[in-house]
Amino acid sequence: MAAETPAVATRVVLAKARAAAAEKVAAEKVSYQEKGEKKMAVNLGKIRKEKKKREKSREEREKRRGKGKVNWYATKIGANCVGILYDHPNMDGLPYAERGVHRNCGPESKSQFNCRRMTLDDPAEKCPQCEQNFADWSSSKQSRKDIANKRKRGSRFYYGVIDLIALVLDDEMPKVPKCFIDHPGEENTKAIKKRGCNRCDFKDGCISDIMVMSCGTTIHEAIIGEFEDIGDITDPKAMYPIKFTKKQAKKGDPFSISYEKVKALKKPIVLPDEVIARIEEKLIDLTVVGVPKSIEEIKAIMAGMDLEDAPDDEDSDLPECYGEYKDGKKKCDKCASKEACEVDTEGEEEEEEEEDTKKKKPKKKAAAAKKKEEDEDEDEEEDDEDEDEEEDDEDEEEDDEEEDDEEEEEEEDDEEEEDEEDDDEEEEEEEDDEDEGKKSLEKKLKEKAAAKKKKKTKK
Repeated sequence: MAAETPAVATRVVLAKARAAAAEKVAAEKVSYQEKGEKKMAVNLGKIRKEKKKREKSREEREKRRGKGKVNWYATKIGANCVGILYDHPNMDGLPYAERGVHRNCGPESKSQFNCRRMTLDDPAEKCPQCEQNFADWSSSKQSRKDIANKRKRGSRFYYGVIDLIALVLDDEMPKVPKCFIDHPGEENTKAIKKRGCNRCDFKDGCISDIMVMSCGTTIHEAIIGEFEDIGDITDPKAMYPIKFTKKQAKKGDPFSISYEKVKALKKPIVLPDEVIARIEEKLIDLTVVGVPKSIEEIKAIMAGMDLEDAPDDEDSDLPECYGEYKDGKKKCDKCASKEACEVDTEGEEEEEEEEDTKKKKPKKKAAAAKKKEEDEDEDEEEDDEDEDEEEDDEDEEEDDEEEDDEEEEEEEDDEEEEDEEDDDEEEEEEEDDEDEGKKSLEKKLKEKAAAKKKKKTKK
């Protein structure tokens, strides 16, 4: 019989290995069947469910964003005048949309988001923050009740408006031009010059275009009262604009703001047909503005988790950075909410100081224990050095030489620094002689010389 070649031998080994692997798989299959067990498999149904969930969440976000960024009307200190627009076909006959807002939420009390309860009649279970507030109010601890009061639902009402401040600034009540809310754009200087936009009384309202006004119950109830007394104040052919005055009792205090004299104008205005056509084309569907986030998203905000989709910004008297006051910061010094923000920020700092005081003692104990361990390690190292002293004599001598060299280098550096300081002093003296007439510069140089003198004394 001929001897097997290496190639034949390799094929035989591989064949035996494959046969053994097949036998093992068959044995495992029999074992599962005998024991009545099932092998783990991917849950395709769960994967499809998660996919639908993600698609639904994406649709909600797109719906919430609406058609682009919302153009909010910012109320101004002093006189305001807006024309209330009629309802969009999707708004079921109401010229406004009601929303609720929660402020001072999250672990740092800085987040805000719209409430999931469309009205106060809706059950609290619809909104995780409302549910938490009710639980806190029923608590025996006053601190929890105070937190719930800060985070309670505040009612907001959205109206589609046009800015008609020109009507109250001019006693003659100018007519709304045909080109209103059709501004060519500030970059189009030729068209602006040709139309005479800069001389127009309605310039600001024209640039602002159609906006959404977010107001509280004071303005909302007054507007509803005008509907009851006059009728349809949104009729473009007989519109009754709403005027009101925004006051601030204490400058810089956003909590002292009030709205007064909310009333419709005595005479209606007639909008040109061209303007009416633009309003109909640009009319905002308020049902997609400020749509609340999902329950999961709200819970994430309450827990302080980062979200891919941040809360929508709304018209508010408080800036986004409220509660982050920093003394000397230019932005903070110019802010209208400076004083209130400073008080709130100081309150948070006091709480942090109290927490640090409570943790001070345990920290001292931990530091003492750590120091003790370090001392023990040093003692052990000294013992080891004593045992190996004879063997390391040569190394120690070399180390001593290196240390001496380092000390010499340090002394040289110190001398160089002293020379530099002397040079600096000479330069300062020369500058003092040259700038004797400049008091502010002389004062700075004296302070600098005194600081260096102290530094030398310490050395």
